[in-house]
Amino acid sequence: MPVAKTVQNAKRGSVRALVACSATVALAIGVGGCGSDSSEGEPAQASASSAASAFDQALHDQLPDRIKQNKQIVFGALWETPPIIGIESGDTSKPVGITPDLAVALGEILGVTPAWKNLQWPAQLPGLQSGNVDALFGQVSDGKEREQVIDLVGFYRSPMSVLVRRATRAGSRASRTPAA
Repeated sequence: MPVAKTVQNAKRGSVRALVACSATVALAIGVGGCGSDSSEGEPAQASASSAASAFDQALHDQLPDRIKQNKQIVFGALWETPPIIGIESGDTSKPVGITPDLAVALGEILGVTPAWKNLQWPAQLPGLQSGNVDALFGQVSDGKEREQVIDLVGFYRSPMSVLVRRATRAGSRASRTPAA
């Protein structure tokens, strides 16, 4: 078994709280945004701080000792994918977007402060496996091979797809039909 996989498997039990909490926060904020204000009939505004303001000692106790001692959880992501995560032109030292907002809510539940590292994709999985970051919080796609070495929690669904002309798709009828 590769060393990185062994290290990651050892960490899996201690990060289950983080995984469960991430899903809970995402669900709470997502559902909160689907409600409506009964007095106005307008959609309710979900905020990370209002949706997840309750500290959970049981979840905090399941965190790795290093995170509890530092009172900080370090997230890694590429800060170039708004609205998921990006930067504002006035302050490029901290990320803004959906995942930073969720990280604040997650921090409140776990009793830790979120910190961020801006990582290019080639550094993300090795950064997680080496302990340089505690979690990746951005667009990391799921896959059977990846699930063997890391835990993944889907926190949104995207309606985006790749579209190609029918004539360019291999084996399509249009690609076999001679042009008129």
